[in-house]
Amino acid sequence: METPFDNIKASVNQYFVGRKEELSRLSADFSFMTNTVVISPQGWGKTSLVSKAAEIASARDPKLRFCFVDMFNIRVEEDFYVSLLQNVIKSVSSGVEDAVGLFSSVFAEVKPRIEFGAGLPDLRIGLDRDTVRRYRDLILDLPQKLADERDVKLVVCVDDFHMAELFDETDDFLHRLDTRWAAHEKAAYCLCSSPNGMVEKFAQKSITFHIYGQVMNLGKMDEKDLVTMLRDRFMDSGKYLDDEKALMMIELAGGCPYYVHQIANLSWMRTSVVCSEDVIYESHASLVDQSSLVFAMLTAGLTEQQVCYLRAVVSGETVISSAEVLHRHNITSATSASRSKAALLHKGIVCNVGDRVSVTDPIYAYWLKHKYFDI
Repeated sequence: METPFDNIKASVNQYFVGRKEELSRLSADFSFMTNTVVISPQGWGKTSLVSKAAEIASARDPKLRFCFVDMFNIRVEEDFYVSLLQNVIKSVSSGVEDAVGLFSSVFAEVKPRIEFGAGLPDLRIGLDRDTVRRYRDLILDLPQKLADERDVKLVVCVDDFHMAELFDETDDFLHRLDTRWAAHEKAAYCLCSSPNGMVEKFAQKSITFHIYGQVMNLGKMDEKDLVTMLRDRFMDSGKYLDDEKALMMIELAGGCPYYVHQIANLSWMRTSVVCSEDVIYESHASLVDQSSLVFAMLTAGLTEQQVCYLRAVVSGETVISSAEVLHRHNITSATSASRSKAALLHKGIVCNVGDRVSVTDPIYAYWLKHKYFDI
């Protein structure tokens, strides 16, 4: 039997759960062409929310088009422009011939390598990096230009925007985006990012987003929505999960929708008829074990003082700068603690939750506390 839990693809259509208020706001932003930055830790449902909001907004307005750019595997600035170029062209084209003709009309002097496989979704445009750098302003203006020519409204959604911090000249890149996009009227932009200093600074300083848009900080999903989803999917597949056990899954996952699905999936596969506490604990332990190698490599890449700071965080310390806490966790000074916090925030390993610092990934937090530090 196929699992009722979709662990890899974004949860859209029948898989989308909750987020009614955020969904209403974001779909309205798309309809009114409002620029938006969506910020939340990895796995909290940014991509799912954007996909569902785009679906709703598209149904309301037939002139609305969406272009999706994924920066997860992008490490250099030029690759971003190529991805933006080919996805913008695909979003307003009716087919392969139309897309190729559109590219040729915009870049008359450029002879790219074009691959299109079985159809438009497989369209790939190959450009050398010198050419990309020469035309980067034209590429950034392309959403506005093509939306105007085709008499449509285009929303460009960029996922994993925090990856821009790996570019050689991040500040110049962000300034270039802001300068070009601020003048666009028929194109709007939605940037999805994990929380880090670069993204928050850009959202605060950018003309495009500070003046002409908004920032949506995505919190945890309502537990009631998650409980209902878990219980119903078990029931629909002929198995039983009560509300108490569903809450247990959610708590072990730290409220992260991605990990909720992971634990639920592992529990469902271990359940014959009725899901038990033992099954859920086994599934959680299996998930932690599966991630151990990745977590170990991540921790090995940190400085000794950053690891000491993480120990203080997972121990539940609230005032890490106090002399007692610094001594207890072998942190050399309050300045060292401040530097470690800044570095870990920048890496996205920790995040601010109210007036406290927390480890962003709840399963990593559990692994640190119970496997690495054995607290």
